[in-house]
Amino acid sequence: MTAQLSADSRVRFHPLATRPDGAEWIVGRPATGEFVAVPAEAIALLEALGNGATIADAKRTADQSCDGDIDALDFVADLVELGFVAAVDDQPVPADPVRPPSLPWLRPRHVAWLFGAPAVAGAAVLMLAGAVAQAMVGFPGYSAFFAVRWPGLNLALLAAIGLAILALHELSHLAAARAAGVPGWFGLGTRMFFLVAQTSVPGLWMAGRSIRLRVFAAGMISDLLVWSGACMILALARPHGTARGLLGQVALVALIGVLEQFAFCLRTDVFLVVQELAGCKNLHADALGYLGYLVRRRPGAADPLLVIPAAERRAVRLYAPLMAGGCAVIVALTAGYALPLDIGTISRAVHEIASGLAPARPAALADGAAALVVLAAFQVLLAVTLLRTYGSRLRILLDGQLRRPRLPA
Repeated sequence: MTAQLSADSRVRFHPLATRPDGAEWIVGRPATGEFVAVPAEAIALLEALGNGATIADAKRTADQSCDGDIDALDFVADLVELGFVAAVDDQPVPADPVRPPSLPWLRPRHVAWLFGAPAVAGAAVLMLAGAVAQAMVGFPGYSAFFAVRWPGLNLALLAAIGLAILALHELSHLAAARAAGVPGWFGLGTRMFFLVAQTSVPGLWMAGRSIRLRVFAAGMISDLLVWSGACMILALARPHGTARGLLGQVALVALIGVLEQFAFCLRTDVFLVVQELAGCKNLHADALGYLGYLVRRRPGAADPLLVIPAAERRAVRLYAPLMAGGCAVIVALTAGYALPLDIGTISRAVHEIASGLAPARPAALADGAAALVVLAAFQVLLAVTLLRTYGSRLRILLDGQLRRPRLPA
């Protein structure tokens, strides 16, 4: 920001949206998808500033309304950092360009019917039929991962199937949001050291709870419908050979995708549902801060739970040990199982390429190369995403969390 804030400054906001949410208010800029939670006394301050008052005059108005002593200057500085302020003393505040939503051609009328009562009932019937079909063909075992005898080609097939199901999963989140007229953005992110696709829909903070829950659950419902379809084909058509193996892969990958969502220590779709039902706005970050406070226990350190609404504190205390334990289990499984598996796959692929070069075995060469290409592509994407997320000051769009600007009183 080129302009300097002072008590006599006047600010002009970009178009903002607000709504009450328990003891706090949600304030945000829909055009950029940046939303925050603020205490109720901040609304009087925002209204006064929006009516043209100086920061000093707005502070006096807010102090009278809440019978406190608000640090308005720091609060407005936070609003500038969030991109809510368009100008200070008629001097424009530099801002990043507004990001257009993904698939802007997709309109509510195109997808609203997918979330009406008839479609929901139909989806429930299909999922029930899928469960019956799964019981008929039997639960897929470890062998269902292998549709073809070549390990590298099989890995490439699993990657392609997984990406297709994942694309439909994220599209379902976006469609559920767009049906309610809420924009969203596709992107890549990380959960711990895992690469994930994500659909950011920060505008949901202005929507009702039923819409938010619908958007959170849409991806898992998509996965379950894919699983149901594959199971019904297996049970009714009874294919053989490669076709049966591919359908088994589809069913297994889709079902694993649903089960992975229950690792809610990683802020999955189930986590967002739990956070919503618990009435929390930043459950993961609040629990992380609480765990840090418990571990350090510095003399005189303030309990971070005291700055969040009282109604959210019990949920944070319950979730914190679950998050710590879940992350410890995931680290152990990754170190003891996933990492050795990746190393073994790379070693086998290199050996296969070497053995294919010497006696000129093109099939072995292609199989080893396919495995290396798939693994390398995911690792490169993970590295780029980590660098973008943690190696710069670029703000990642909201993925179900809200920050709280400072408002000392």
